[in-house]
Amino acid sequence: MLIMALVLTGNFSLIPGKGGNSNVMVAKAATVTGRVPLWCYMKSGAGRTYTYTSSSLRTRTGYIEPRDYCKILNLYSNGAVRISYPTSRGYRIAYAAASSFLGNINFSTVTRTLGARLTAYRRSTGSSTIGTVYASDQVNIICNANGRTQVIYPCSGGYKVGWVAGNYGIGSNPRGCIDVVSSSGAGMIGYTKELKEYVINKINETEIVKEQKENPNINVFTGIEFPENQNSSFDYSQLTDEQRMYMATLSEAELAELMKNYAENSTATYDSNLSTLGVVDLNKPSTINIYPKDFESKDMITTRISEYNDKQTNDGKEENVITYTDIVGVMMSSVSTIINVISYVLIAFVGISLVVSSIMIGIITYISVLERTKEIGILRSIGASKKDVSRVFNAETLIIGLVAGLIGIVVTLLLNIPINMIIKSIVGISNISKLPTAGAIILVVISVGLTMIAGLIPARFAAKRDPVEALRTE
Repeated sequence: MLIMALVLTGNFSLIPGKGGNSNVMVAKAATVTGRVPLWCYMKSGAGRTYTYTSSSLRTRTGYIEPRDYCKILNLYSNGAVRISYPTSRGYRIAYAAASSFLGNINFSTVTRTLGARLTAYRRSTGSSTIGTVYASDQVNIICNANGRTQVIYPCSGGYKVGWVAGNYGIGSNPRGCIDVVSSSGAGMIGYTKELKEYVINKINETEIVKEQKENPNINVFTGIEFPENQNSSFDYSQLTDEQRMYMATLSEAELAELMKNYAENSTATYDSNLSTLGVVDLNKPSTINIYPKDFESKDMITTRISEYNDKQTNDGKEENVITYTDIVGVMMSSVSTIINVISYVLIAFVGISLVVSSIMIGIITYISVLERTKEIGILRSIGASKKDVSRVFNAETLIIGLVAGLIGIVVTLLLNIPINMIIKSIVGISNISKLPTAGAIILVVISVGLTMIAGLIPARFAAKRDPVEALRTE
């Protein structure tokens, strides 16, 4: 394969993507600026930020408080910083998100002077003085906010990040500004269509590629014709006398090399050789990646592809059918399936608990009927009908269900407070545990309904009691 050396301002090394048909050029993540060590506080409102074991920011090791004065050792183009921060046992080195400290990681690497002596502040609000930026200091402009500019300026023993009064804009993509492009691989940078086409065309113009295309029946790596039968084994008996005599003259090393070439040639094809050489036909892409901006756009694209495939199938043009994989859809489907399974299990447990609670409510109501038999007799003796007696116990069960439901809602709302605090401290997501108003109302209605149903039989039993026998009961 053609190896190309390109120089990108000394900060990146260009490497080809893996795979025969993958000609997307990517770059290893590198440091954005050499102005280190860099002393700084976190941005205004950043709050507690977590630290990690590597620049991929996956495995946590601790956290940094807003009051901590930190030292950035390296700043990476994938949005991570290598940082030294204070702990109870001294300073510790780890990695953190650059966004917690810098307003913008795509700042200019070109330095400039501000032309005036300015006070540097810890926050963009102009609070907490941390130093002075002199008129002759060479600074990096990071971003603007609240009428101030975040800069990197020199200090004793290194550099500091601070905010100075005034808007010192960096312009649109100044020379030296690093544009970090999102890509599928962590710490990678995707390059433009023009660069990819340039590399593809250069590969197609190499002598070995031209030779392979001119001789489609010959393997240019071994100089032997491609076999008619793939993976055919070596058969000495099929060799001619001349070939046997030639092999007899070879040394052990030469014979081993010959057999190695034969083995490689037995599985080689014209297309596999072109793939190995990195040859790509721009008019026949093997894969097209589509990146929708949101879920609505993804659904629209999926619908359009399905409509196109249906039309091609109906017209008898199956060769034009597009085979596609909705990666996000597959992931969401898998997650939805897992969530549904968990939901069904929880619903089953809830259903069991509701049945048990309904039985218990029925038992309690029945015990209440037995204990108030004389009261039932008195009600019947003063003229209360069977329906009136039944309504008394139905009203009691309704009140029990309503109060129980309201207590459950209040307890849930109170538990949401510590639950959200714990989840936020662990994963950094706030207000994940919530009780919708409609859901609360439905839960109260279910509680009232279940207690009413559970109390119907005891209430009917109470209404059927003989008033004379009820009055005789002690």
